[in-house]
Amino acid sequence: MIGLENSLPAMVWNEEDASGDEASGSAEVRIPRPGTIAGMYQCIPSGPGRTYRLGGTARLLEIVQGVRPVVTLRATENETCTAATSQVKFVYFDSSTDWTSTGDRFTTPEGTVALQFSVVMSKPDITGVVPALFDDLFVVEEQ
Repeated sequence: MIGLENSLPAMVWNEEDASGDEASGSAEVRIPRPGTIAGMYQCIPSGPGRTYRLGGTARLLEIVQGVRPVVTLRATENETCTAATSQVKFVYFDSSTDWTSTGDRFTTPEGTVALQFSVVMSKPDITGVVPALFDDLFVVEEQ
C-alpha cells in the first residue's frame, strides 16, 4: 500500500480481476486531490533510443465527468528517476466502469538513464476520491 502525504492510501489491493481470475486481483487507486497525481511508480533502468510498449487494463468504480485512469512512462536523466526529461508518454483509459485495455509505444530520447512508469488519475479540478482499478499493467522493451 502506498500513501500520499497524510491522506488515505493512494493504492490498495482489490480482489476484483479484469479477467475474472478469483486467485488474482487488481490495484485500486484512491487519490483524493485534484490534478494528475501519481498513485505509484516504479523506476526502470534504460538508455537512449530504446522503444517500449506500455499499457494495461483499467476501469473506474464510478463515473465522474473528466476523470480518467492513466499510465505514464517518463524518461529520466538519473538512476533514481528524480531528474526527468521533457519526454513523457501518457496512455489514457476510457472513462468507463467497464474494463478497458489500451497501450502505446514510447522511444527514449538522448540522455535517458532510467524510466519512471506511473499509475495516475487524471482529475482536473476534481476533489474527493474517485477510485479506479488497474490490472495487467506492462512495460516491455521491443527488441
